[in-house]
Amino acid sequence: MKIVHVSDTHITPYGRFREKCFNEMVKKINEIEPDLVIHSGDITEDGLLDEYELAREKLKQIEAELVIIPGNHDVRNVGYKLYPDFFGKKHTVKKIKNVKIVALDTTVPDIEGGRLGRTGQDYLRKSVENLPGLINVVAIHHHLIPVPDAGRSRNLIDDAGDVLKLVSENYVDLVLMGHRHVPYITRLENTIMLNAGTLSSVKTRGYHGHSFNLINFYDKSVEIEVIKLLEGKFTVECVKKYKLTD
Repeated sequence: MKIVHVSDTHITPYGRFREKCFNEMVKKINEIEPDLVIHSGDITEDGLLDEYELAREKLKQIEAELVIIPGNHDVRNVGYKLYPDFFGKKHTVKKIKNVKIVALDTTVPDIEGGRLGRTGQDYLRKSVENLPGLINVVAIHHHLIPVPDAGRSRNLIDDAGDVLKLVSENYVDLVLMGHRHVPYITRLENTIMLNAGTLSSVKTRGYHGHSFNLINFYDKSVEIEVIKLLEGKFTVECVKKYKLTD
């Protein structure tokens, strides 16, 4: 089973969206033919109606099924009222084969940082399952752990400690994050922490450029590739393989 993890498209008609890059990225994603694409937030640049309308049309280019959550940019300028009309519920659960995805909203309107909160924590606790062979994946926009090269701006959600405890105690195999435009992979106890870079924003960091993550699930392992678009050519920056716990 293959999942593509994208984030931080920052779609806008007002000049800070790399549309050509987006189109090339989507073409590559469609060639991969993933079972699912997860977008971990910051779909738009400023949460404006024109941006939501353009984003909905651009995301239709992705041929695979999409799971989407909002980012802090999407809830700016009362964008939190537009998001449900364009992309649906703020918390969603999707199960494909033996993988269960719990996608959670960590945004607070007009604030760059975020939190999951008690309601979101309860939703997480009730949604993951400890079943033999089931892989639990949680997707959020903000970070649960610090990310290198992410700058001094706040990275972690306010209740990161409580959420990390929930993740650890409830058999979450993989956490997908976005927000700071830096790809990063690490493991904390039995949970893989995977951050996505920006797919198509003009705001890249250092030499990280534009990228997305390809996640290949096997019987008892997972392989993660960071796929970058550099000077018009796709490269695989790194490949990491992990055994999944029983």
